[in-house]
Amino acid sequence: MFYNSYVIDLHMDRLLTTALTQIKKQVLECAHSLTQFKSEQCIVYIEGIEVIHLFLVHVKTIFSRLYNYE
Repeated sequence: MFYNSYVIDLHMDRLLTTALTQIKKQVLECAHSLTQFKSEQCIVYIEGIEVIHLFLVHVKTIFSRLYNYE
């Protein structure tokens, strides 16, 4: 099944929004704790946001390029 560029962009934007919302929730939950262990977890979650964002941007780019070459 082929999708146009708009549908791919919309789907990737939804994936990105969902992923970032879930990680943001985790960051806010662990930020309420003042223990050293939880503080380190917050850093990991924040780094996770960047990794997921970059991954989804690359996936979106790949799908867009594949669509444009068809």
